[in-house]
Amino acid sequence: MNRKNNLEEIILYPVVLAFGFFVRMLPLSLGRWLANRLGWLIYAFYKKRRSIGYANIKAAFCERLEPSSVKKITMRTFQHFSQVFFELFRFPDIGKAYIDRYMKFAGLDNVAKAQSRGKGAVILTAHFGNWELSGLAGAIKGYPQDVLARQQKFLRLNNLLNSYRARYGRRVIEKGMAVRGIINALNENRVVAILSDQDGGLSGVLVDFFGRLASTPQGAAVFALKYDSVILPNFCYREKGPFYRMVVEPPQGLIKTGNMDLDVQASLQKFTDILQSYITRYPEQWLWLHKRWKTTPSRRALLLSDAKAGHISQSNAVTKQIRKVVFEKAEKDPRLGLLKGSAGLEDLIYKEKTVEVKYKSAMHKAFLTFCSLFASSRCQGCMKCLKLCLMRDSYDALMKVYADIIVSCGSQQAAVNRFLAIENNAKSVVVMKPGILPVKFFNLCVIPRHDNPPKRKNILITEGALNTTEVSAPGNSIGLLVGGDNKNFILPKSALWAVLGAVMDACVKHDISVLATTSRRTSKELEALMKEKLGKFEKCKILAIANENNPPGTVKNILASSKVIVVSGESISMVSEAAASGKRVLVFCAQAKKKDTRHAEFLRNLEKKGFIVLCGPKDMKPAIIKALQDNSPVKRLDDSSLVYEAIKKLI
Repeated sequence: MNRKNNLEEIILYPVVLAFGFFVRMLPLSLGRWLANRLGWLIYAFYKKRRSIGYANIKAAFCERLEPSSVKKITMRTFQHFSQVFFELFRFPDIGKAYIDRYMKFAGLDNVAKAQSRGKGAVILTAHFGNWELSGLAGAIKGYPQDVLARQQKFLRLNNLLNSYRARYGRRVIEKGMAVRGIINALNENRVVAILSDQDGGLSGVLVDFFGRLASTPQGAAVFALKYDSVILPNFCYREKGPFYRMVVEPPQGLIKTGNMDLDVQASLQKFTDILQSYITRYPEQWLWLHKRWKTTPSRRALLLSDAKAGHISQSNAVTKQIRKVVFEKAEKDPRLGLLKGSAGLEDLIYKEKTVEVKYKSAMHKAFLTFCSLFASSRCQGCMKCLKLCLMRDSYDALMKVYADIIVSCGSQQAAVNRFLAIENNAKSVVVMKPGILPVKFFNLCVIPRHDNPPKRKNILITEGALNTTEVSAPGNSIGLLVGGDNKNFILPKSALWAVLGAVMDACVKHDISVLATTSRRTSKELEALMKEKLGKFEKCKILAIANENNPPGTVKNILASSKVIVVSGESISMVSEAAASGKRVLVFCAQAKKKDTRHAEFLRNLEKKGFIVLCGPKDMKPAIIKALQDNSPVKRLDDSSLVYEAIKKLI
């Protein structure tokens, strides 16, 4: 023990002794009242554990509990364990009279039956109810146990706690001597009590616990299987006030297939299922406040949608990389080897949900954005601002989801992302600038270069708009992606006429086909021109008018099947998708309504770096012929690899 710890213990030890004496002097009712007040104070000021506890409870029960109910359980959890703390200090005064008055028992005879086999028994329990009182009560009733205990930081306080435990024939096995102590106890036909609900790290066994994989220490199951001992699940839960019920479940049948690793996992899963059933009934009595899922490979992502196809595509590009990183890490996780082939394993590792965010009005949207500037950890479990500003179905859908990572695109979703990241104690990812919100509010901001983002550790600068375009081998067609008018650009009929003529001439000259599609923004006039020119053109194999018939995957198929792609330049998303395809991209520019230096900078930057070629409609024919004849390697816009590396660091 270093000098600092020694000084801390010199101060702390007499304080603890005095506090214990004070607690024992109090009437039970007053002690409980003080414990509840102390629990409330700790809940109010211990932000870190409050946030962890709330998020864990939400992850388990989000589909059936409102934030206010989750918040209430979180507070009651602090109060319950504050009472457990006070009850621990009463141990020197607890005897048969106290146990007979305040405790009821069920299944104690299961301990005697287990010991009648002569091979000892393993009491498997958890940080649930009052596990310390359970052990003491069992000993008073004639069933003493050997307790496996973690050594505490301070030696004298550790000895004090163990003196409380080592009464009525109980023995303490400290973890440094655990293996030998447990073997000796089982060989002597004693009962060993082991807690098995903390994170087992990379050496633990993965079990399904409330829909997420949780690493569980495997020691209890290993000893039971190796020494043919019985496992008895044991729980002691508070019924009301100081009154408890202690239950020793019937022997948990051990799985014995001959494969020790599989048998350990199956046995621990059985115990976890029993524990989960108790926690579901008495949620405030389990220790949600610790990082039970600290080393879980499970991840949950929530994608916030504004129903804009371009924004959804960019968010999907992020979740695609999240999924890739999660499953790559899972592939390297040796603990998952035991679960390979299990039904539903993929969903246990990764789940993703998309929820459309719908505001009641533009005024509500502005108000929520303003409120998000002042959002803090105190908003967790409240969400009244979201409830006020969002449509009821949208709010309900968001509250019924737990996520480790919140993903959104565009400034309109940034405020919701901010609140939900606090609510779920989650990582937050925003694509594009988050409007008036500071970038420091988010864990990762993915912002294109043409938006002139500042240089920050949490900002990833991309060359174009994110997309999910895959690279494929060069096809034997010309792809034509036609957009339309927007707030900054007009696509004249004359320009499209010239481009269509150039594409058709190139198809005839090189005996190749054209695959064409419009967008939702394409005007009726331009759609009519497309149908007039390409409708009866024998080289046109695809003509998809998006406002009439837009089969899923049309653009993806066109990009995959083309050697050269011709795209109108008014849409940053469409140009980025084309440039990410690994094909030669020719961009013809629409007519600007007003000067847009940001858009122009985007196009110039891509051309400068060799991802696209800019050309006017009248210059399109020679540009297409040149591109078709060019067999040199194509330079591809690959922002996805940058996102992948950023996500790896994030999770």
